[in-house]
Amino acid sequence: MNRQVVALVAAATLLAGCAQNPVGIPTWGPWQVPLVSLEALSAAPDTVTVDAQSYRLEAHAWRNFQPIVPDSGPPMYAVAKLIEADSLAIAQDVELAYLWMVRGEDSAGVPFLDPAQPGWPPWMQVKRAAHLPQWGPHIFVDIVVAVRDPSGGLTLVAARDVWIERAD
Repeated sequence: MNRQVVALVAAATLLAGCAQNPVGIPTWGPWQVPLVSLEALSAAPDTVTVDAQSYRLEAHAWRNFQPIVPDSGPPMYAVAKLIEADSLAIAQDVELAYLWMVRGEDSAGVPFLDPAQPGWPPWMQVKRAAHLPQWGPHIFVDIVVAVRDPSGGLTLVAARDVWIERAD
């Protein structure tokens, strides 16, 4: 196969994988994070409606300074809690998909790779995120998550001014 054919097949495959959903967030595989503009992250509301239910987000973040941290420096972790406004059970096919941390003009995103944490009420979904930027501690950031709806679409919701704690 010549190089032009290989390049054409690669470009077609890439474009097919970058289809836009209704809110404009490109969806790729579960190990990659969609590219979302800083403007879209900054404009994310603090409550959203997904599949006829209203949700808000609570988030917590911390840097781990315990003696077992890697040589590259202490990592940052976050926990996101999607909370149904009327305490109704969250539909099984509504889930937290991605998390972005925003600080001024900087942002970084990660997928939620773990399943929802067990033991929470049915009106709350809790997931952890790791491999976040080494910002802080003791600063405020915005945390924005993408909520996946039953059709696979993504909706952004934000928790503003989240304080990054320090764990020693």
